[in-house]
Amino acid sequence: MNRLSVLVLLLSMVAMNRLGADGLDLIDIFQMAQDSDPQYHQEQARRQSSGELKSQAIAVLLPTITATGRSSWNYLRNKKFSFQGQGIQRYWNHTGQVDVSQPIFNLDGWILMNQSEYQIARSEALLAKSFQDLMIRTVNAYFDVLLAQENLQFTQSELKARNKVLEQAKVRFEVGMAPITQVLEAEARLASSTAALAASEAELIDKKLALQEIIGSPLKQSLAPLVSRLELDYPQPADVEQWKLYAMNRNRELMAAMSDVKVAEKQIEHERAGHYPTINGVATYSFNDNNSTFGLRGETGAIGVEVNVPIFAGGGVSSRVRQAQHDYHVSQQSYEQTRRSIERSVAKAFFDVTSQINQVKAMRKSVASFDKTLETIETGMEVGSNTLVDVFDAQTDLFAAKRDLSQQTYAYLMSWLTLRQAAGLLVQDDIVQMNSYLQGVGEPEPSPDNPMTDGE
Repeated sequence: MNRLSVLVLLLSMVAMNRLGADGLDLIDIFQMAQDSDPQYHQEQARRQSSGELKSQAIAVLLPTITATGRSSWNYLRNKKFSFQGQGIQRYWNHTGQVDVSQPIFNLDGWILMNQSEYQIARSEALLAKSFQDLMIRTVNAYFDVLLAQENLQFTQSELKARNKVLEQAKVRFEVGMAPITQVLEAEARLASSTAALAASEAELIDKKLALQEIIGSPLKQSLAPLVSRLELDYPQPADVEQWKLYAMNRNRELMAAMSDVKVAEKQIEHERAGHYPTINGVATYSFNDNNSTFGLRGETGAIGVEVNVPIFAGGGVSSRVRQAQHDYHVSQQSYEQTRRSIERSVAKAFFDVTSQINQVKAMRKSVASFDKTLETIETGMEVGSNTLVDVFDAQTDLFAAKRDLSQQTYAYLMSWLTLRQAAGLLVQDDIVQMNSYLQGVGEPEPSPDNPMTDGE
């Protein structure tokens, strides 16, 4: 068992002890996704299917052996004298033949075998990319549930706060300190929060269903939440060009595109091989057992060399060669488009991480400021320096800032994973790292190849 497997096992045991039978963490969810996700299983099946291409190519270079046999009862009535005799004969005729053919020179067979290696490499790259996609989709769905839960909690808190203000407005109206319009305003704001609560509940249900679609079973257990305050780490190395270099060497999608180019290049050779002869060693053995008066009883055998030389095929071979050359050009341009797109994706994800760190820091200050502002305005309303509308506006600003902070925090984590995937560095260890950001999960050992474990 390798180091990563031991690490995953130990963290899984810790998570089970911490969360108990009623809780799941990210490692648990990802394991369920690996076992159940249809998209990942489709790619696994495609990889197994492509693995047969090499066996099929090798088969072209191996000998073929065929055997045929026949046994028949025959009736013959000859009205005139001949070498078959005259009159009626009834007899059995037994025949059999074995043919062996061994390719001696078959250029196309060797080309197909080489081409199959690139096809398998392409399939392996796409399977690795599918595994990374599964990690991204699983973490994103998990965080979407947590975000929806937090939004629901914010909405419930906002509803509770506005209900409290409504009660205060009613009391102030009864004692003549506030007009009826303040009560009506409070009731309207409360109704708006009630509608938002229903929307938040529906959103949470939808996000849970999205996660269930990946893991293949109902989500009946609670999920470990994110820590209350997350340390923010800038990308290391801090040079975006270095991340692009990682991507050019490790990005799985780019690897698959390069394999497509190699397959198309070999396809040209495959079509061009239609101009070359094939040479086969052949052998035949046959027997005949005819119990009529004139039948042959005996066996024959032959061994030799068979040469097939293509002379003219109506120009079809040359046309297919030209078509393969055009397809090769298509694959080259597709590779170049993929390369440019990946470079852009790496740069965007790199700067997204930096930008989101700055946004999270700013939003933390914003939440703290809005919290103090609300407290000041509530005190001001008691002494008459602020109105009820001021309180509602401050509450709206505070809970909006909390929602934005929560959303931006999860976006920061997803940008980290997106950057590592684009650079070709995303591995299962990153799931363990993300799991360490959940409440109650221990911090893993710092990994030298995982910059996310570096502190500020």
